[in-house]
Amino acid sequence: MKKLCVLILFCSFLGAPIAMNGQIINIHPGPTENIGLNIDTKLLTAAPTIGKPILVEMTITNKNDKVYVWYIEHPDAECRNFDFVLVDDHNVEVKRTAFHRYLRGEWEPGDGPSVPVLGSTTSITLAPGKQQVLQINLVRLFQIDHPGLYTLSISTQERVSKTAKVTFSVAAE
Repeated sequence: MKKLCVLILFCSFLGAPIAMNGQIINIHPGPTENIGLNIDTKLLTAAPTIGKPILVEMTITNKNDKVYVWYIEHPDAECRNFDFVLVDDHNVEVKRTAFHRYLRGEWEPGDGPSVPVLGSTTSITLAPGKQQVLQINLVRLFQIDHPGLYTLSISTQERVSKTAKVTFSVAAE
């Protein structure tokens, strides 16, 4: 029994599948494993401008033949459950807001307790072919302080989707 526990721990650490009672169990799926979620993005703000909300819609679709149960944290589920990267036209990452750094666990000196704490956790069940639409305001996540061309990349934190991208232009105030 002790050897079996050590084997399971070792295999799960390496992400290797193991066989148990004739069934192969993948204890820790690798980051390239994709269960078939698709993220489509659409810019909702007609003319993005510095200092004004920049709204992006994300449509998450279950492209698999299996039901996917997605556990989300509130408040701000649309921000907490995804990885967002915004780069400018020089391919330089745009600085994150204190709120976004908090969500990523990347505190900086001066970041205070003004960011919301965790609330409840609920689940969304996506049957095959079903969709969930979420909307985010990029100004809550990034310090967009100069006009130019920007590219936003979005992926699920569980790495169960391909990265979605949307490119848009931001005008001066």
